[in-house]
Amino acid sequence: LGMLELAPLSREALQSVLDWNRGTSPQFLRQWSGWSFCYPLTWEQLESRLEDADACGFQITLSGKIIGMAELMRIDRRERSATVGHFLLDPAYTGRGYGTCALENLKKLAMQLGVKRLYLHVFADNRPALRCYEKANFAVVGRQLLSDGQTGLRMLCDLPAVSADGSNPP
Repeated sequence: LGMLELAPLSREALQSVLDWNRGTSPQFLRQWSGWSFCYPLTWEQLESRLEDADACGFQITLSGKIIGMAELMRIDRRERSATVGHFLLDPAYTGRGYGTCALENLKKLAMQLGVKRLYLHVFADNRPALRCYEKANFAVVGRQLLSDGQTGLRMLCDLPAVSADGSNPP
């Protein structure tokens, strides 16, 4: 899959996210951001993510080109848990394994932060995202009927502990 890497979210990545959302629908925005943003997406809404102390934003790059973003949100150091949120790939790169690879990298970063349980939320009818999350070893642990009639799924991935030297134990 080439050189896929995660790095701290940059202003350049925010511009890419804006570009990927231009000309889309409120449903597209809600699919990847939940209720965090209002349609149409603006620079100011995205920029606020850089200032959120409860989230670590990452840009996903492939051989140096920005192809997505993801966040570790709601990091709870006491419970050693976090939530994956605002996970979006450039539509030109979906369905090719990059999402699963990005999630594997995000799981490694979460483990380095001491996270043992990683959650995410997805709409039940978002089949491509569900497949991606299942390939990355997330399992459905909850189901909720949302106010708009859609079904939301809560998914969990238990992460292995990381030893003091940063490696995974056998």
